[in-house]
Amino acid sequence: MQVKLNDKTLDIKASSVTSLKQILDEIERHVPDSAIITEVTLNGKQLEDNWMQKMDGIYVMEDDSLELKTRSAIELGREAFLRSQEQFRAIREDFEKIAEMFRLDDEVKANSYLAQAVDNLQAYFRIIQESLILMNRSFADFTIDGNTAPQFMDSFSDKLSELIDIQKNKDWVLLADMIEYELLPLLQKVDSIYPQS
Repeated sequence: MQVKLNDKTLDIKASSVTSLKQILDEIERHVPDSAIITEVTLNGKQLEDNWMQKMDGIYVMEDDSLELKTRSAIELGREAFLRSQEQFRAIREDFEKIAEMFRLDDEVKANSYLAQAVDNLQAYFRIIQESLILMNRSFADFTIDGNTAPQFMDSFSDKLSELIDIQKNKDWVLLADMIEYELLPLLQKVDSIYPQS
């Protein structure tokens, strides 16, 4: 089977019909250390982004051609980390809008948006953690507002718990105040991690 890994040709033996996973397991030893396969092209057609989930069901034959591109895990982690700053700014803007919605007595819509914003915030912090792992860094390496990032996150989690309690009590004005005067300033401080990378 003709296989190119980052423009280097490899001689890989394939039986008459082999799964892509079996071929990739064979190729794995040729992949540079701490590199991640980011692109797979089979017979001139680039596979969709979800190829990893489907690789057991993708079959290749001896006369097929396969091209693979890899990138450094550190490079990918750094890219994801830097891209997350845009996501974070959008989340902060969402919380500003939500506070305004609560002030304008649009609590049904505001509560719906608040739930989504909290979910987005949790996803953001997961992205940060995962990108730092790829970069061989730890969240504990960062400081936020004079504390280690994990210490800051503990106090931030406490603030989110307070926010949920206020939401349960349906005190919309207090909730808007809490978002605007306590949560948003804390979120602003999280932005300090980016220059530390």
